[in-house]
Amino acid sequence: MAPCCDDNGMDTGCCPCNLAKATWGLANYLVHVHHVDVEQVRAKVVEWQASVNPGGFTGDACYKPGDCTRPISADGCGGMRGPVAPRDRNAIAALRKEKEMRHFTTLALGAVLLVVGAATALADDAAQQTGREVLAEYQKIQAALAADSTAGVVEAAATLADAAKPCNCTLEESAASKALVDAARAMTGTGLAALRERFKPLSEAMPAYLTAVGVDTAQLYYCPMAKAYWMQAKSEAAIHNPYLGTKMSMCGVKASGIEAGKG
Repeated sequence: MAPCCDDNGMDTGCCPCNLAKATWGLANYLVHVHHVDVEQVRAKVVEWQASVNPGGFTGDACYKPGDCTRPISADGCGGMRGPVAPRDRNAIAALRKEKEMRHFTTLALGAVLLVVGAATALADDAAQQTGREVLAEYQKIQAALAADSTAGVVEAAATLADAAKPCNCTLEESAASKALVDAARAMTGTGLAALRERFKPLSEAMPAYLTAVGVDTAQLYYCPMAKAYWMQAKSEAAIHNPYLGTKMSMCGVKASGIEAGKG
């Protein structure tokens, strides 16, 4: 309900006062910039209204002489249009027509938002699928190095880089993928020791990338002897250290995140 005229919904109100327009502007910003859903919009609007008028709204400011022009913080509408007397039939009819037009606009906007929401969901699914493919290539590298082998490591790194290359996606995903691609492109050569060293920055870039694309199937580990991180599938019970290999395969502890200075 509209806080200044609780016989109307907040989506239309009885008139476009500054309180109503500020609320609509906030809702529009939340939907188009932050892509929030209906419940989140409602919660943020209620939170904002409570912050600008901690004393609360009586719900009838629109119909009291002088209340419509009073500041929002003082239970008013913030101005824009004078009060409407409930007995003024012509004014009420005009406002009702205006309200119906705004309601139609709201329905049209709702339809657009449904389409946008569906497109966003498809984009999220695509990002997660790419993330799973990237993780699969990373795990090939990790498994090979843990087995003291370089077979397929350079090839898997190249495939990973091609899959994770910067995309037409969110800034967070784009930045995370660029860091990952740069590290993957550096995975060259044939020496086991060199590839293990180059695996370190790749592993440090993985957590941020997987978080950005919404993939949560890998566990981060830290090897205190090699002073390096790596990731492996959460479904794997045993630890497979890619830096110490078969000599000390089980050396490593679970980590909650990359800590500066430990790598």
